[in-house]
Amino acid sequence: MSTTWDHLKFRDRVLSAAKDLGLFTMADIERASDKAITHGMLSKWFRGVEQPSSGKLRPLSTTLGIPLPELLILAGRAESAELDGTHLAAAGPAVLHTRQAIRVDRLLGPTSALSDQDRATFEALVDAICDRWEPNSMKRRSG
Repeated sequence: MSTTWDHLKFRDRVLSAAKDLGLFTMADIERASDKAITHGMLSKWFRGVEQPSSGKLRPLSTTLGIPLPELLILAGRAESAELDGTHLAAAGPAVLHTRQAIRVDRLLGPTSALSDQDRATFEALVDAICDRWEPNSMKRRSG
């Protein structure tokens, strides 16, 4: 479904959420989404040249912590009356990325400036915290 959409409201909401996470450019959003959302896509959406597809709204929701139903409405892909509990359940949970999670991703990512020793220490710390608070998760084992 494609309904009327206000690309400026969409842009403002996306940029506000990105700023709250310390993402100040479209390139920052692209990196935080692991390139699931590109600078080019964002540019087209923000200028109203192209309407975002429903499939691209999920990674945007995940990256910025904006609820998927809100993005579907802002992007003109759904009306609020259409988003009943059944639709929301089918959409699945949006993963909320906090500013800290994005910073951890950057520190452990391929462009990190951490030394090998600092990286190993940081990974061990993250693993220890995750193991403590997620007791049912798979524990990493080193050889």
